[in-house]
Amino acid sequence: MFIDLFLVICCLLVNANTEDMAAAPESLAQDAFKNASEACNKFSNTFYKALVTDASGNLASSPLSLHIVLSLLSHGASGMTAEQLKAALHLAGVDHPVHGEISLLLDTLKALSKVELSLANTIFIHNNISLLPEFKLISTNSFKATVPKVDFEDSAGATQQINAWVEENTKNKIKDCISAGSIKDDTKVILVNAIYFKGNWADKFNPDFTTDRPFYVTQNQKKLVPTMFKKTKYPRGKIESLNVEVVEIPYVNTDLDLLIILPNEREGLEYLENNFDWDTIATARRFPNDVEIYLPKFKLEVTSDLEQTLRKIGLHLIFEDLADFSSMTAMPLKVSSVIQKVFVEINEEGSEAAATTVVQMRLRRMINESSEFLVDHPFMFVIRHKPTNIPLFIGRVKDFDVPISRDEL
Repeated sequence: MFIDLFLVICCLLVNANTEDMAAAPESLAQDAFKNASEACNKFSNTFYKALVTDASGNLASSPLSLHIVLSLLSHGASGMTAEQLKAALHLAGVDHPVHGEISLLLDTLKALSKVELSLANTIFIHNNISLLPEFKLISTNSFKATVPKVDFEDSAGATQQINAWVEENTKNKIKDCISAGSIKDDTKVILVNAIYFKGNWADKFNPDFTTDRPFYVTQNQKKLVPTMFKKTKYPRGKIESLNVEVVEIPYVNTDLDLLIILPNEREGLEYLENNFDWDTIATARRFPNDVEIYLPKFKLEVTSDLEQTLRKIGLHLIFEDLADFSSMTAMPLKVSSVIQKVFVEINEEGSEAAATTVVQMRLRRMINESSEFLVDHPFMFVIRHKPTNIPLFIGRVKDFDVPISRDEL
């Protein structure tokens, strides 16, 4: 198995202060699926651009996980709170039910073969409150959410119950998602989304070829890090506007790939992220080419408090006393925090299978000689569902937890 990507937990702590599309005509269902995909892609772009301004060092996130749980939350919102959520999620102006679109998207992703991809939603609610019938119906039918009762006054017991659910739905890769201290006296609802992903390279790396190679964390500072090597045919292309090169590394399931987005300059990551445009990256032309790729092995564990990031993309009311979640429950609620925890590990292992077939126009530009793709300085990565271009996971690698190399050594 080449990559264990376990994760995301996206937790919303909410404190005190349908029609299903499955039976819709095929054309309507296709429109709904397209709308959901496009909304998620637009959200991914604005979210990541805001996120990188709040974070330093390595980064990993799941825009999809956050989009799903905020979409669920939007069905419990009313008035301006609902309008802000729909606008931030790029769901404003949709004519048919958003929950139907999300349901189709979830079913499509969960049906992928040859990979392990699971998505789960749960709404933990305090013993003395109830969800309104329509919101509960949407939550359980379209978002496939469970709705267990919890005694939040017993913070230790509630924490254990929630963390156990998280561990179960991420195969024990995410632990201690929340602490007892994060559950306050007025905590009434916690929404949790979990994504677990495990995929295999279509063409595995040979661990015998993994060696320590220099990685330049800055222009003049380098570290020796375990770096995988593979000579094979990968789709590869340039994006001049971002000053980067992109390589697609396919999974056994040809609907999924890993994009490595490498700035042409050693310190070009800042320019890439300042000008980040997911649509440009996802749709840029890439052509099969013989590539000698050098890719560092890496493991990331990242916990992000997303309140300030969400405020930057227009979500203010959900955190304030004027928040309106009257479509969720009769009790006045607002969001107290949004936390995302991610674990990502990439290594050599994988199953052998046919490589992905890609668009073959302009094949006359292919060259017979191998060209090097040397990932030896900070870069971005994206795990993508190709038919929809939805980024399941997105992040950057800037540094490794090893000593700075000294030339004299």
